[in-house]
Amino acid sequence: MADIDVKKMLAERVPLVDAEIAKYIPREHAIPNLYDAMWHGIGTGGKRLRPVLCMVAAEALGAK
Repeated sequence: MADIDVKKMLAERVPLVDAEIAKYIPREHAIPNLYDAMWHGIGTGGKRLRPVLCMVAAEALGAK
């Protein structure tokens, strides 16, 4: 079994997850507090792990 560097895996993929989220929840917005609250809710620890795990699973199955 290969050694997996989880920190490296997250460091490489979390920016991709954040970029996708930003398409739907913009950082720059006209509605005060609404989007800020949404970013606050998803900004806490662990919220990027599931999307990254999905990406890794897809890559393991041959997705690009």
